[in-house]
Amino acid sequence: MLSFGFDFLNLHSIYLRVYEFNERAKKLYEKVGFKEVGRLREAGYREGKYFDILFMDILKKEYQTLVKSDQNNWPRIK
Repeated sequence: MLSFGFDFLNLHSIYLRVYEFNERAKKLYEKVGFKEVGRLREAGYREGKYFDILFMDILKKEYQTLVKSDQNNWPRIK
């Protein structure tokens, strides 16, 4: 998906939102290069508790650096 966004749509950055309690998703996004860039504090409410919503993004140049450093793990669409 990142390849499609950066290589074919020519996007400069891709961002996402994730709930703070979703640790597995946060670790996955960080593993592929996303970084936390902001948060909405107590923006969500679930089961009687408020929680933050995190914003994460990756820039095209960061993605390209990761692809060059690890060609075998980043499949490309051609």
